[in-house]
Amino acid sequence: MKKGVQCFVCNEIIKETERVLPYPRLKRLFRYSKNTENKEYIKLIRSICSTVSEIPIIQIVRDPNDDIILACALKARADYLITRDKDLLVLNKYYKTNFILPETFLSILRRSGKQV
Repeated sequence: MKKGVQCFVCNEIIKETERVLPYPRLKRLFRYSKNTENKEYIKLIRSICSTVSEIPIIQIVRDPNDDIILACALKARADYLITRDKDLLVLNKYYKTNFILPETFLSILRRSGKQV
């Protein structure tokens, strides 16, 4: 069992991220502009996250892309799903995965003494 924080992703999440990164609203929000920055961001995600494969097909929330996130968390047996997505946060929990805001997760880390 690994100690500390481990991040998980699946290829479906990577594909969706690549699809939405060019959206003007996201570019303004996160202040990036070049396509090379998009590619670097994807490389960063792949370098810091463990990739899970063969995620289950589930239909829980209204957005199928959110279902992919839930399926990834389920396959990874994640303790937490850190998100600002209201459609996910309203669920509060799916199986053993708790859905929390980033600030809540940071508070949990500080109390536990774990480093990111």
